[in-house]
Amino acid sequence: TLAQSRVERERMVRSSNNEAPALSPHESAKKAMSILASLTQSPPPAPPPPVSPSPHKVPEPPSKSAQCQPWSKQDYFQRLKTFSPATWFDKPAPISAMQCSRHGWTNEGPDRLRCDSCKRKLSMTIHSSLKQQAKENVVKRFEEQLVTSGHASLCPWRENPVPSGLLQLAGSSTHEVMGAFQKRLRTLLQCKMLPDLPPEFLSSDDLAHTMEACAWPKRKPVDAGVLLAACGWEAEDLQG
Repeated sequence: TLAQSRVERERMVRSSNNEAPALSPHESAKKAMSILASLTQSPPPAPPPPVSPSPHKVPEPPSKSAQCQPWSKQDYFQRLKTFSPATWFDKPAPISAMQCSRHGWTNEGPDRLRCDSCKRKLSMTIHSSLKQQAKENVVKRFEEQLVTSGHASLCPWRENPVPSGLLQLAGSSTHEVMGAFQKRLRTLLQCKMLPDLPPEFLSSDDLAHTMEACAWPKRKPVDAGVLLAACGWEAEDLQG
C-alpha cells in the first residue's frame, strides 16, 4: 500500500544517514598502510630486570687451626695428633713430635712440617749414614728452625712456644711420677728374664731424656727393667 511504501522509504533514508561517508581512493590506501604498519611493528623491548647490588662480602676469619694460641692445650693436642710413627719416625728429643707441636708445627707428610700461621714448610730428614757428631749438628740446626728461623719473620710462633707447664697432666707431680715409676719397676724386677738393651741405645740422647724425666740419677746404671718402667711398662702375673 501507499502507507507501507512511505515507511520503507523512510527506513532507507535513515539507514543511509547513519552510514559513514565514503573515502576517496587516496584516503583508503593511506588508512590501509597505517593498519598494516601497526600490525607488523614489533612491540617495544621489555625493560631489563632490576639488578640488585651484590652484598659486600665480609672476609672470613682465619680458621682456628691457623691462629697462634700458645695457651690453648686443645690446639696443642690437635697439632700433636697429626704426627704418627709412619711420618715422623725415630726423631731425637729436640725435634720430637711434642716439641714440634709446642712451636706451632703440624706434620703433613714423611719428615715434613707446616706452620698454619705463616704457611712455612720444613723438611727434616736425618740420614742414617751420618756419624754421631754430624747427626747432632743436623739436629741442632733443625731445632733452631723449629723455634725461630723456620717461621716467617712476623710469625707469632717465633720464640713463642706452648709453655711446658701447660702440658703437664693433672696430678702428675714429680712425686707421683716417681711413685708410679718405682711401682712398675718392682713388678719388672720379679721377672726371671728381660730383653737385652743394645749398647748404642744405652749411650743415646733418647735414653738420657727419658731417664731425666723420671728423675733417675745420672750415675746410676740403667738396665732393661729400669728402661721398661720408665717407658710405662710393668709386669703382670699371668697365674694370679
